[in-house]
Amino acid sequence: QAKTPVHLVLTSVKNGIKEAFDRQLQVYESWAGVTVSSESYTEVYKDKKDQLVYLTADSDVQIDRLSPQDIYVIGGIVDRNRHKGICHERAQAQGIRTARLPIDKHLLGSGRSMVMCTNHVVDMLLGFLDTEDWGTAVQRVLPERKRGSINHC
Repeated sequence: QAKTPVHLVLTSVKNGIKEAFDRQLQVYESWAGVTVSSESYTEVYKDKKDQLVYLTADSDVQIDRLSPQDIYVIGGIVDRNRHKGICHERAQAQGIRTARLPIDKHLLGSGRSMVMCTNHVVDMLLGFLDTEDWGTAVQRVLPERKRGSINHC
């Protein structure tokens, strides 16, 4: 339903996750624009590793634009507390580039968590593709409690 279509690839869908998908989302294998794989993203994209960009709030690299040549990896691990930095460390160990979304420059106030749930990241990426404006994408997606004041730079 996105204005700018993308192809979503769900990887490592196996064991308990696959069982939950089968039980709760019986028709997921027929979703348009979605591929579901039991393989990890490193296996699915083993021939395109140089195009992978793992999105993590812990990256030192901030992206301002999305490249149609890049494949953006959105992790499913909340790593802010007990597993702090695990996604960033994993990507570095795998030799995969990392980047963070430019969310912080669109929020006023310090101490706000830049870690978001997966669906917010997807919605924000789609919002940016539609508007080419991170401020608008942030405002549309983040709940009020995370947003605070929006800084339209």
